[in-house]
Amino acid sequence: DDPLQFIGNLLGQVRCDTQTLVTIFAVALPLLLYIIGISIATVEPTEWALRENLITGKVNVNYTYEGGLYLIGFWNNFLKFPRQQVMIELSSNPRGSADPLQCRTGRDDMEETTGGQPLSLSIHFMYKIDRENVGKVYKRFGLKYHRRFMDFAMQAISDVAQKHTPYQFWGQREKVGLAMKAEVNDWLSRYGDARVTTFQLTRIGFHPKFERMIVDIQLQVQLYVTNEYRQQLVNVIKEIDVMESEA
Repeated sequence: DDPLQFIGNLLGQVRCDTQTLVTIFAVALPLLLYIIGISIATVEPTEWALRENLITGKVNVNYTYEGGLYLIGFWNNFLKFPRQQVMIELSSNPRGSADPLQCRTGRDDMEETTGGQPLSLSIHFMYKIDRENVGKVYKRFGLKYHRRFMDFAMQAISDVAQKHTPYQFWGQREKVGLAMKAEVNDWLSRYGDARVTTFQLTRIGFHPKFERMIVDIQLQVQLYVTNEYRQQLVNVIKEIDVMESEA
Protein backbone atom coordinates (compact mmCIF):
# COMPACT_ATOMS: atom_id res chain seq x y z
CA ASP A 1 0.00 0.00 0.00
CA ASP A 2 0.97 3.60 -0.57
CA PRO A 3 2.27 5.10 2.75
CA LEU A 4 1.04 8.58 1.80
CA GLN A 5 -2.47 7.30 1.20
CA PHE A 6 -2.46 5.52 4.57
CA ILE A 7 -1.42 8.71 6.38
CA GLY A 8 -4.12 10.67 4.58
CA ASN A 9 -6.82 8.19 5.60
CA LEU A 10 -5.62 8.30 9.23
CA LEU A 11 -5.74 12.10 9.33
CA GLY A 12 -9.27 12.01 7.92
CA GLN A 13 -10.38 9.66 10.68
CA VAL A 14 -8.82 11.91 13.32
CA ARG A 15 -10.62 14.94 11.92
CA CYS A 16 -13.87 13.00 11.97
CA ASP A 17 -13.35 11.84 15.59
CA THR A 18 -12.45 15.39 16.66
CA GLN A 19 -15.66 16.77 15.18
CA THR A 20 -17.60 14.05 16.97
CA LEU A 21 -15.91 14.91 20.27
CA VAL A 22 -16.61 18.61 19.77
CA THR A 23 -20.27 17.84 19.07
CA ILE A 24 -20.56 15.61 22.15
CA PHE A 25 -18.82 18.24 24.29
CA ALA A 26 -21.07 21.01 22.97
CA VAL A 27 -24.15 18.99 23.92
CA ALA A 28 -22.84 17.56 27.20
CA LEU A 29 -21.44 20.77 28.69
CA PRO A 30 -24.76 22.66 28.87
CA LEU A 31 -26.45 19.51 30.16
CA LEU A 32 -23.78 19.13 32.84
CA LEU A 33 -24.10 22.76 33.83
CA TYR A 34 -27.89 22.39 34.00
CA ILE A 35 -27.61 19.33 36.26
CA ILE A 36 -25.18 21.16 38.52
CA GLY A 37 -27.51 24.18 38.58
CA ILE A 38 -30.55 22.21 39.68
CA SER A 39 -28.41 20.34 42.20
CA ILE A 40 -27.60 23.56 44.06
CA ALA A 41 -30.02 24.84 46.70
CA THR A 42 -29.91 27.86 48.97
CA VAL A 43 -30.94 28.43 52.56
CA GLU A 44 -31.59 32.05 53.51
CA PRO A 45 -29.92 33.56 56.62
CA THR A 46 -33.39 33.71 58.23
CA GLU A 47 -34.03 29.99 57.69
CA TRP A 48 -33.16 26.50 58.89
CA ALA A 49 -33.53 23.57 56.49
CA LEU A 50 -33.78 19.78 56.44
CA ARG A 51 -32.81 17.73 53.38
CA GLU A 52 -35.54 15.63 51.76
CA ASN A 53 -34.92 12.84 49.24
CA LEU A 54 -37.49 13.39 46.47
CA ILE A 55 -37.21 9.78 45.29
CA THR A 56 -37.69 7.97 48.60
CA GLY A 57 -39.53 10.77 50.43
CA LYS A 58 -37.25 10.37 53.43
CA VAL A 59 -36.13 13.44 55.39
CA ASN A 60 -32.80 13.60 57.20
CA VAL A 61 -33.79 14.95 60.62
CA ASN A 62 -30.32 14.42 62.09
CA TYR A 63 -28.71 17.44 60.47
CA THR A 64 -30.07 20.97 60.18
CA TYR A 65 -28.66 23.31 57.52
CA GLU A 66 -28.15 26.99 58.26
CA GLY A 67 -28.01 29.85 55.76
CA GLY A 68 -25.79 29.18 52.75
CA LEU A 69 -25.38 27.64 49.29
CA TYR A 70 -25.29 23.82 49.09
CA LEU A 71 -24.73 21.15 46.41
CA ILE A 72 -27.34 18.57 47.43
CA GLY A 73 -28.15 16.84 44.12
CA PHE A 74 -31.21 17.33 41.94
CA TRP A 75 -32.91 14.36 43.63
CA ASN A 76 -32.95 16.24 46.96
CA ASN A 77 -34.91 19.20 48.24
CA PHE A 78 -34.81 21.54 51.25
CA LEU A 79 -37.68 21.82 53.74
CA LYS A 80 -37.47 25.29 55.25
CA PHE A 81 -38.13 26.39 58.85
CA PRO A 82 -37.95 29.89 60.33
CA ARG A 83 -34.72 30.81 62.06
CA GLN A 84 -36.05 34.14 63.36
CA GLN A 85 -38.89 34.74 65.80
CA VAL A 86 -42.39 33.99 64.53
CA MET A 87 -45.45 35.95 65.67
CA ILE A 88 -48.85 34.61 66.65
CA GLU A 89 -51.54 37.24 67.14
CA LEU A 90 -55.01 36.50 68.46
CA SER A 91 -56.96 39.69 67.86
CA SER A 92 -59.55 41.42 65.71
CA ASN A 93 -56.76 42.57 63.39
CA PRO A 94 -57.52 41.22 59.88
CA ARG A 95 -53.82 40.37 59.54
CA GLY A 96 -53.73 38.47 62.81
CA SER A 97 -53.40 34.71 63.15
CA ALA A 98 -56.89 34.21 64.59
CA ASP A 99 -59.75 36.01 66.34
CA PRO A 100 -59.52 36.94 70.05
CA LEU A 101 -59.62 33.91 72.34
CA GLN A 102 -62.99 33.28 73.97
CA CYS A 103 -62.71 31.71 77.41
CA ARG A 104 -63.86 32.12 81.04
CA THR A 105 -62.32 33.38 84.23
CA GLY A 106 -62.26 31.48 87.48
CA ARG A 107 -65.09 31.78 90.00
CA ASP A 108 -66.10 35.34 90.81
CA ASP A 109 -65.38 36.15 94.45
CA MET A 110 -68.44 38.43 94.54
CA GLU A 111 -70.74 35.78 93.03
CA GLU A 112 -69.70 32.38 94.36
CA THR A 113 -72.58 30.62 92.64
CA THR A 114 -71.29 31.51 89.16
CA GLY A 115 -68.68 29.61 87.19
CA GLY A 116 -66.70 32.68 86.19
CA GLN A 117 -67.17 35.46 83.67
CA PRO A 118 -67.03 35.18 79.86
CA LEU A 119 -63.80 36.67 78.62
CA SER A 120 -62.34 37.80 75.29
CA LEU A 121 -58.55 38.01 75.20
CA SER A 122 -56.32 39.59 72.57
CA ILE A 123 -52.84 38.10 72.70
CA HIS A 124 -49.59 38.81 70.90
CA PHE A 125 -46.57 36.53 71.37
CA MET A 126 -43.53 35.28 69.47
CA TYR A 127 -41.88 31.87 69.44
CA LYS A 128 -38.54 30.57 68.19
CA ILE A 129 -37.29 27.18 67.00
CA ASP A 130 -33.66 26.54 67.89
CA ARG A 131 -31.38 24.68 65.48
CA GLU A 132 -31.06 21.57 67.62
CA ASN A 133 -34.86 21.18 67.73
CA VAL A 134 -35.73 21.54 64.03
CA GLY A 135 -35.59 17.79 63.39
CA LYS A 136 -37.75 17.11 66.47
CA VAL A 137 -40.35 19.63 65.31
CA TYR A 138 -40.54 17.99 61.88
CA LYS A 139 -40.88 14.51 63.38
CA ARG A 140 -43.78 15.68 65.55
CA PHE A 141 -45.72 17.91 63.16
CA GLY A 142 -44.19 17.85 59.69
CA LEU A 143 -44.63 21.34 58.25
CA LYS A 144 -47.87 22.03 60.17
CA TYR A 145 -46.10 23.10 63.35
CA HIS A 146 -47.38 26.72 63.33
CA ARG A 147 -51.04 25.72 63.64
CA ARG A 148 -50.22 23.22 66.37
CA PHE A 149 -48.24 25.83 68.31
CA MET A 150 -51.23 28.17 68.14
CA ASP A 151 -53.54 25.41 69.41
CA PHE A 152 -51.16 24.72 72.31
CA ALA A 153 -51.02 28.41 73.19
CA MET A 154 -54.81 28.81 73.13
CA GLN A 155 -55.26 25.83 75.44
CA ALA A 156 -52.57 27.08 77.84
CA ILE A 157 -54.05 30.59 77.96
CA SER A 158 -57.54 29.23 78.57
CA ASP A 159 -56.23 27.08 81.45
CA VAL A 160 -54.58 30.09 83.10
CA ALA A 161 -57.69 32.24 82.63
CA GLN A 162 -59.76 29.74 84.63
CA LYS A 163 -57.31 29.98 87.52
CA HIS A 164 -57.79 33.74 87.94
CA THR A 165 -60.78 35.75 89.14
CA PRO A 166 -62.28 38.63 87.18
CA TYR A 167 -60.78 41.08 89.66
CA GLN A 168 -57.28 39.78 88.94
CA PHE A 169 -57.73 40.44 85.23
CA TRP A 170 -58.40 44.14 85.71
CA GLY A 171 -56.56 44.63 89.01
CA GLN A 172 -53.48 42.43 88.50
CA ARG A 173 -53.17 42.38 84.72
CA GLU A 174 -49.37 42.16 84.64
CA LYS A 175 -49.35 39.18 87.00
CA VAL A 176 -51.92 37.36 84.87
CA GLY A 177 -49.91 38.09 81.71
CA LEU A 178 -46.72 36.67 83.24
CA ALA A 179 -48.58 33.54 84.32
CA MET A 180 -49.90 33.09 80.79
CA LYS A 181 -46.45 33.55 79.26
CA ALA A 182 -44.97 30.92 81.58
CA GLU A 183 -47.77 28.45 80.79
CA VAL A 184 -47.56 28.95 77.00
CA ASN A 185 -43.78 28.56 77.12
CA ASP A 186 -44.16 25.36 79.16
CA TRP A 187 -46.61 23.90 76.62
CA LEU A 188 -44.48 24.84 73.60
CA SER A 189 -41.21 23.62 75.09
CA ARG A 190 -42.72 20.37 76.39
CA TYR A 191 -44.93 19.41 73.46
CA GLY A 192 -43.57 21.46 70.56
CA ASP A 193 -39.77 21.79 71.08
CA ALA A 194 -40.03 25.57 70.71
CA ARG A 195 -39.84 28.48 73.17
CA VAL A 196 -41.69 31.74 73.76
CA THR A 197 -39.55 34.88 73.48
CA THR A 198 -42.14 37.63 74.04
CA PHE A 199 -45.73 37.70 75.26
CA GLN A 200 -48.26 40.52 75.57
CA LEU A 201 -51.81 40.52 76.86
CA THR A 202 -53.00 43.39 74.68
CA ARG A 203 -56.73 43.51 75.45
CA ILE A 204 -59.13 42.08 78.01
CA GLY A 205 -62.81 42.15 77.16
CA PHE A 206 -65.60 41.23 79.59
CA HIS A 207 -69.31 41.04 78.96
CA PRO A 208 -70.64 44.62 78.64
CA LYS A 209 -72.80 44.22 81.76
CA PHE A 210 -69.85 43.08 83.84
CA GLU A 211 -67.64 45.85 82.45
CA ARG A 212 -70.23 48.44 83.53
CA MET A 213 -70.22 46.92 86.99
CA ILE A 214 -66.42 47.20 87.14
CA VAL A 215 -66.61 50.86 86.11
CA ASP A 216 -69.25 51.52 88.80
CA ILE A 217 -67.06 49.87 91.43
CA GLN A 218 -64.06 51.93 90.40
CA LEU A 219 -66.15 55.12 90.55
CA GLN A 220 -67.40 54.20 94.01
CA VAL A 221 -63.83 53.54 95.19
CA GLN A 222 -62.68 56.83 93.73
CA LEU A 223 -65.61 58.66 95.37
CA TYR A 224 -64.85 57.02 98.70
CA VAL A 225 -61.19 58.06 98.54
CA THR A 226 -62.19 61.60 97.58
CA ASN A 227 -64.64 61.86 100.49
CA GLU A 228 -62.04 60.48 102.89
CA TYR A 229 -59.55 63.10 101.71
CA ARG A 230 -62.12 65.86 102.12
CA GLN A 231 -63.00 64.67 105.63
CA GLN A 232 -59.33 64.61 106.60
CA LEU A 233 -58.94 68.12 105.21
CA VAL A 234 -61.94 69.36 107.19
CA ASN A 235 -60.55 67.80 110.37
CA VAL A 236 -57.20 69.50 109.85
CA ILE A 237 -58.88 72.88 109.31
CA LYS A 238 -60.93 72.40 112.51
CA GLU A 239 -57.79 71.56 114.50
CA ILE A 240 -56.10 74.69 113.18
CA ASP A 241 -59.13 76.80 114.19
CA VAL A 242 -59.03 75.31 117.70
CA MET A 243 -55.32 76.00 118.05
CA GLU A 244 -55.79 79.61 116.91
CA SER A 245 -58.69 80.19 119.35
CA GLU A 246 -56.69 78.81 122.26
CA ALA A 247 -53.76 81.04 121.36
